[in-house]
Amino acid sequence: MKFFILSPEVAGEIGENSILTYENGRIKDVVYLDYCFMGWLGDELLSQHPCFIITKSLQADIIKAGLTGISFSDISISFSEEFEELFPNFHKVTVMPEFVRIQCDNFFEDDKEDLKYDFYFNQYHDLIVSENALAVISKHQLDYCEVDALV
Repeated sequence: MKFFILSPEVAGEIGENSILTYENGRIKDVVYLDYCFMGWLGDELLSQHPCFIITKSLQADIIKAGLTGISFSDISISFSEEFEELFPNFHKVTVMPEFVRIQCDNFFEDDKEDLKYDFYFNQYHDLIVSENALAVISKHQLDYCEVDALV
């Protein structure tokens, strides 16, 4: 099976209502995510290190396809002052989809013989997906996500 590394649009930052734990001055875990939008080009898979979020529509398709190695958690979303200034009529003309956070408990190893899930993180906390997962994700808006095949 082929695998791909996804580098999605970064449309925001970790918001002030997030709950974080730290170790040695770095984020160790995001217990709860408030994704604060600073802009948005419309993609249904977004990131802000070390988190990835997807629309509930994409989540439903992932579940329907029976993809493995992924779990979901609810998030809140907020909008930066810059977002409100740049897009003053956004909420009047656009219905913002609901998003959820995706999490993977599996670590991507180079030994492809042992890979049995559709979603992984690697040592750099990049999102790695199988060709089956990519086929499902690609049916959704993903215009600003870089997709690179892993050799």
